[in-house]
Amino acid sequence: MPRTDKAGKKKKQKKAVGKCSGQTDDERRKLRSDQRTLLKNVSNNDGIEDARNDAFDNIRSENNELFNKVRFAREAVLDGENFEAITSRASKQADSLVSVARYDVNKFVRKLQSKFQSSGDFDWGSIGRDVGVCFNSVALMSFLNGPLDKETTVKKIVRRRRERNRGEEGEAEKPEQFEKLAKSKDRASAAEKHFATVAKTLEKHCRKELDDESEDPERKKAKRVPGSINMAQFLFNPDSFTETVENIFHFSFMVKQNKAGVAYDDKQGAPVAFQTTVAGEVPPPARQAIVTVDMKSWKDLVSTYDVDSCYVPSRIKRKK
Repeated sequence: MPRTDKAGKKKKQKKAVGKCSGQTDDERRKLRSDQRTLLKNVSNNDGIEDARNDAFDNIRSENNELFNKVRFAREAVLDGENFEAITSRASKQADSLVSVARYDVNKFVRKLQSKFQSSGDFDWGSIGRDVGVCFNSVALMSFLNGPLDKETTVKKIVRRRRERNRGEEGEAEKPEQFEKLAKSKDRASAAEKHFATVAKTLEKHCRKELDDESEDPERKKAKRVPGSINMAQFLFNPDSFTETVENIFHFSFMVKQNKAGVAYDDKQGAPVAFQTTVAGEVPPPARQAIVTVDMKSWKDLVSTYDVDSCYVPSRIKRKK
């Protein structure tokens, strides 16, 4: 007996598809042959478009019987093609049931011109009087653009003033006239102190180098940048990697502020640092670069340039 639900309706049993259906190859070949035969009948049968003929109902019933036998995707594709062909022919049958008068636009316009055109101009008044009898009343105006008689009010902007207590008025303060107070040495941070130390050290050695070059012209010729000092001797601390990084970091701010410069002296074969205000030269255009220093490169540079001591004094006193 077929299964029923609580409402008493029969439940549709699910169809087994694919290999679970047990359909043989011979049955599938027979089904595909019947589907292709049905497709030919749909294409060649002109009776489908005739509503008075039973050809459409017969073909639809035959297609439904074949669909109940479909268990694989290959046959399902053929069933979809048959369904599309039947639907296309059935839509033409539906069009034939609705008989609507069809007009040729060009022919209609020529007829109007022949009746209402006089002396080269179209007589709109005549056509209006002729078609006016088709309307029961005069067309109503149903669209208005803009207000007819409405007063517009201008919104007043109210500016609230801060109430001041005249009895407690004090002296007027002008922030723009405040002078910047210089920080004392005791209040300056450790970073600011070290930045000042790097700047003073650079100025001291650059001046000394300029004095030596003025006394020894050959020394000046051996340099590309006058008053420059060896950058490794200036910033690299052979005893502390962290202080070397701090020296380079604070020196980079001097370069950013255009108080110092960096260049490669091909005559000395080493990078040099110089003070722009002391050197008396036009500062080069600002550029940006990223410097990476690790423990290995620090040791290699100290060894290459034979750095035994740093111009910038160490902040940590080491025991000998």
